Amino acid sequence: MSTLWFYCAVVKEYNSLIGERVWLDDRYMDLLLIQQHRKENERTEELRSKGNTLQQVLSKRDSKDFRNTRIECLFDSVPHGVTSKTVVLQGQAGIGKSFTTLKMMSDWASGKLYSDRFSYVFLLRCQELNLIAHKVSLHDLILYCCQDLEPVIPQILSQPEKVLFIVDGFDELKLSEEALKDFTTDPYEKMSVEQIMNSILRKKVLQNSCLAITTRPISIKILEKILKNPAYTEILGFSENRIKEYIQKFFKDEKKVERAFCYVKEHEGVLTACFVPVMCWIVCTVLREHFQEGTDISHILETETSIFVYFVSIILKHHCQESSLPPQDLLQRLSILAKSGIDKNEVLLKEEEVNSFFSDSAQVPSSFLNKILLKKSIGCKTVYSFMHLTFQEFFDALSYILCDEKDAKENMETLLKKHTFPDAKENMESFLKHKFFFLFTGSVSPFLFGLLNTNTLQFLKEEMTISIPSGVKPLLLDWLQSFISSIQNFCSSEESDFFFRCLYELHDPQFLCDVMQNVESMQLSFKTTVSPVFYCLRGCERLKSLDLYSCKFTEKVLEMLQPVVMKCEVLIAVHHSSIRRVLTYSHFSSFPPPPFT
Repeated sequence: MSTLWFYCAVVKEYNSLIGERVWLDDRYMDLLLIQQHRKENERTEELRSKGNTLQQVLSKRDSKDFRNTRIECLFDSVPHGVTSKTVVLQGQAGIGKSFTTLKMMSDWASGKLYSDRFSYVFLLRCQELNLIAHKVSLHDLILYCCQDLEPVIPQILSQPEKVLFIVDGFDELKLSEEALKDFTTDPYEKMSVEQIMNSILRKKVLQNSCLAITTRPISIKILEKILKNPAYTEILGFSENRIKEYIQKFFKDEKKVERAFCYVKEHEGVLTACFVPVMCWIVCTVLREHFQEGTDISHILETETSIFVYFVSIILKHHCQESSLPPQDLLQRLSILAKSGIDKNEVLLKEEEVNSFFSDSAQVPSSFLNKILLKKSIGCKTVYSFMHLTFQEFFDALSYILCDEKDAKENMETLLKKHTFPDAKENMESFLKHKFFFLFTGSVSPFLFGLLNTNTLQFLKEEMTISIPSGVKPLLLDWLQSFISSIQNFCSSEESDFFFRCLYELHDPQFLCDVMQNVESMQLSFKTTVSPVFYCLRGCERLKSLDLYSCKFTEKVLEMLQPVVMKCEVLIAVHHSSIRRVLTYSHFSSFPPPPFT
């Protein structure tokens, strides 16, 4: 038992060198599990909500209304008082399904979980089972899990109610139509591994045993045909508290924990995406490298775009083996699909539209697209979604660069033409109309600028063999420069938030100085985050007036910004006690903010 516990209690990370392992408990956090199917509007709410709003939505899901549960309660009675012997754990790629199965095994082996219910627990990893080419029996599979069990095989077979099979990654199991038809009731009969698995899942062999099966949603319909009365549980990922606890486990040092969590909290896109455990690991791993190099958090060059690029790279390498498409072809199709949804303001994508990009269901990349079944009148309908709107926006940005030079230039010119601003001096009404359109469409995503970041370009080329068309960057930079010039030396809070993000994602110091040199007055909003502000304000050599009235910076952040902020002739920060404590009182003004707010 101790050998089994150790086997499950240590894990290999994506970037582990030979022999490197970490303790499972240093990476595993309890996940949000619910057993209630959600309505279409609830799904849409989850996909569209961002940052703190998404965390509030997830907090609502973690309630009795959505039948929240825990690992230790998976085999408890369901609403009608019936105890289920088959549980399906479904969730998208990177959400923590495999870690959950290891946690179940580890805790059972150490006597913390199911010890009074199951005497024997077997972990069957479908990815490994696919490698078994010869015929096997159930007896062989049991010994495949643990050879030491040979003497007690008769006892195991005589007590099926004491046996739990954990099947990890059902969506990866290569089940043919023939395999689904054939089964055996004899634990010693040799068949293909697919037929043996079919026999286990259908309870034709060890009829009274229990099953816990993890899968991506794409395989749910197949499971429905095989399983008898399963209980369904969905993994929704991390709540904000779990994100903080994950960071605490990862770093252990409290100062590093605070710095890392501060980074996550201040980048809305990162906080949003961190409900996916893999994203948490990426953020922590990247920040750890910076901490080891002694880099101050305000100077960390990791942008939101780079975090998403790392995520796509990891998913392609470790979670996308089922795709028959070359990586670049796959990303191109996903990016065009994402753009189509963004253009139509859709996060739930129709099945027929997805099928138009992927010739058959086997091509649909379940690593990036989530299959959802929804009730419709007297039947059901199938829709798809990206993991979240934030991921869809990232792929939308990719659509402008994952093409040849000619198409990339035409696509970018078409996009930017929609957002060309008239001169405010000549036609204020037209200027404000275009400004309103720009601020509430958001088509020109900061992700576009992040994909042109020098470090990101290098990573895309070296790690993913993706080269960005050279004509895209000049077009995008000219557009941003002309837009900043068009706003009469003043940035409102909405504009400054957007430009701070774009310039920070781009991280081009010379371009920053060029575009910000004439900005004299600026507002910061409650959404403004410290890293982009700290980076961009250093480029504002002529900044005279800064409105901090609405921002929510802490004293610690203000102390960091003090050298930049003190250059201003006027600071507007009425009633902001934190700012008053940190900055010189003589700089404050209670005058109204500049026009165009």
